[in-house]
This record gives sequence, C-alpha cells and structure tokens, in this order.
Amino acid sequence: MVIPKPNIKWKGNYEPVIGSLREAGLNVLEVQNFSEYELVRAYNNFKLFLYLTNPKVKEGFGYPPLEAMACSCAVISTSCCEYLVAGENCLIINNENDIDYIVRLVQQVLTNPEHCGIIKEGYKTAQQYDFNKTVDRFEEALQSGTDL
Repeated sequence: MVIPKPNIKWKGNYEPVIGSLREAGLNVLEVQNFSEYELVRAYNNFKLFLYLTNPKVKEGFGYPPLEAMACSCAVISTSCCEYLVAGENCLIINNENDIDYIVRLVQQVLTNPEHCGIIKEGYKTAQQYDFNKTVDRFEEALQSGTDL
C-alpha cells in the first residue's frame, strides 16, 4: 500500500494510521520526495493508495489519487477531491479519526476481488482527466464562453 507522507500539518496526520496498518501486518510504503519515475513504480507495484486529508481544509483538485487510479491502483480516500465517487471509483472514509475502521477497510480491499470494480472505474476516471484532454476542454470553454 502506498501512502503519501506530507510535510504539511494541515494535510492530515498519517502516523497513527500507518502504525496501525503495520501492526496489522500490512506492507506500507510512505511516499515522500519520490521522483516521478519512483512514484509511478510505487503505484504500479502496490494494490492500494490511501489518501487522508484534514476534512476542515479543501484539498483542491488533488492529483495523487488520480495518479494512483491511472496506474490501476485502488484508492481509499477522505472525501476531498471532486472526481472521487464513493463505491464507484474509490472507497471514501467518512471518519478519518476511526483508525480501526480504516484498517478494516484497507484489509477488505486487499482481500476482496469484488473491489476490482473501483480499480476499473478509477482507471476510466483517470483517462477522463488526461492532461491533453483537460487542456482541450479548458480551451474550448474559453472560446465558447461556457462553464467547464
């Protein structure tokens, strides 16, 4: 499992979750200061990406879950990104302070092949946000004067 290791306090505190996941015998890779190449390798080699953010602060677009989806990595996240759809392309954590729930959810995804649906839909979501397609949509909206 891949977990970002932010240096920014408002992004969330992963330490209690990481400790509990490791106590449960799960392999956790904390991503910090990875090159793009190393990050893509991590996404491709792990089955799950866990993304936690402080619910009091909006993340904005939030690229990391989308990057994981593009590599067919299942995503579990707090509800922080506009493109995340609970039960469709990811699983959403409703209470980031319930560490036992998070551990159970992670174990469920790792042991249940039914969650392949969120992987497939996540990949489709990532394809919709391809950089060139996104720029094309933005340019079309500017030219037409309509909303994105």
